[in-house]
Amino acid sequence: MRCPQLKDLPMPPAHKTGWPWTEESSQLPDLMPNGRPWPRISIVTPSYNQGQFIEETIRSVLLQGYPNLEYIVIDGASNDGSAEIIAKYGRWLAHWISEPDRGQSHAINKGFRHASGEVMAWINSDDVYTPGALSEVVSAVEDSRGAATNWNGWLIGRTLYWNLITNEKKELSPDNPPDDKLDLLRWRCPQRSSFWGRTCWSHAGPLREDLHFIFDTEFFLKLVFLGYKPDLLEKVLAVGRLHENCKTLAQADRWGSEGLMMYDRLADFLSPQDRRRVRQAVRADRARVRYHQARADGRWLSAVLAATGILRYSPPWRKQEGLPF
Repeated sequence: MRCPQLKDLPMPPAHKTGWPWTEESSQLPDLMPNGRPWPRISIVTPSYNQGQFIEETIRSVLLQGYPNLEYIVIDGASNDGSAEIIAKYGRWLAHWISEPDRGQSHAINKGFRHASGEVMAWINSDDVYTPGALSEVVSAVEDSRGAATNWNGWLIGRTLYWNLITNEKKELSPDNPPDDKLDLLRWRCPQRSSFWGRTCWSHAGPLREDLHFIFDTEFFLKLVFLGYKPDLLEKVLAVGRLHENCKTLAQADRWGSEGLMMYDRLADFLSPQDRRRVRQAVRADRARVRYHQARADGRWLSAVLAATGILRYSPPWRKQEGLPF
């Protein structure tokens, strides 16, 4: 589908101006400069009770001016008016549904089952793409593709993080994955500004549905372990908005246990030596999680036992190799 123009979309609320309310990206020509068709880009947006933000997200995708977009929205039976907002844009969506699901990773997997694009990505319903982001992505895709028929790469751009609580804004550039395996497990890929080829998804997907907070990290780490190396694009492709109800802030205490689950599974990709290093670090971090949980609950004997585990697996005279959880 060719992206609609601003005049085609529903009128924005009277108090909303700027991108993507009263501004749009330039419409791209029907064919690329080399005369080839534009590659299809499939984008999935999972959503649950994000009625405050989802319309802006949808418009930031639809107003890219891109000639070959496949946009899919999967809502988890929201009860805050989200479904009504999505329905307003239904004619420009390749597929959308509002029904109960088993969480964000399940919703994304459901969406990608309807996707047919050569380039894939998901953007959450409280984030937005920047103007012309898809044009920048395809330009980089064509540069890395060369003479190949299909693009099997992975691209990461810059991300602008906007804390809506403090109104602070900060741009972050992506880093290449480090070679050292323990350092790699500390590496984080900015999902909002990441795009990959269909082959990447067939090798590393679908997302683990038993993870609800770091399924994106596990997916990108699997790509690295499978031999994929991202191309880095020094362009801001997306804005990540941090607010009091986003999972990054509201449920940060639940990330630790999932991180340990993820590391246990990824250990299968490591050499015996690296596996021992990671498992030692995982044991130390599990003890740290138990220690902080016990202290928070006032279980002081359990806290002392957990502290003993920290000293056992990560003694102060040994080089610290803890993981980020």
